[in-house]
Amino acid sequence: MRKSTCALLLAACLAIPATALGQGGDSSIRGTVTDNSGGVLPGVTVTATSPALIAPEVAVTDSQGAYRLLNLPVGAFTIEASLQGFATHRQEGIVVRASTNIGLDVVMSISELEETITVTAETPMLEIARPGNILTIEGDFQRDLRSRRAATGATSSR
Repeated sequence: MRKSTCALLLAACLAIPATALGQGGDSSIRGTVTDNSGGVLPGVTVTATSPALIAPEVAVTDSQGAYRLLNLPVGAFTIEASLQGFATHRQEGIVVRASTNIGLDVVMSISELEETITVTAETPMLEIARPGNILTIEGDFQRDLRSRRAATGATSSR
């Protein structure tokens, strides 16, 4: 009796981990990232987020534009692909079931570039607190200047 109970208990202990592994995260999302013209994009950061994950899963596309997010748990996922110079691609509601391999190809489009112009120049040293820096043009100088313009044929801009 004891031998059959121990054998039954041993068989149950061996069967439970196998069942639990079948429920686990052996699902994946795989695909290729391309641009609008069909060219592959290496170096794209692909991020999977889900309430089923403790932390986001991140992959970077290889030289062929391929990515793989492996060992994902069952749940609904959001996939986001980003690369500098391209608009971020976001796809929500991707349902991952147990033991599935989902193919998800991403097409990214070029984004609008933003330009920031920063001017770095020294501010001119104008001191307005002391009137000693003010240039005074006397009346004789102004009259002499007008007569010189008249003699050369230059017109006033007033």
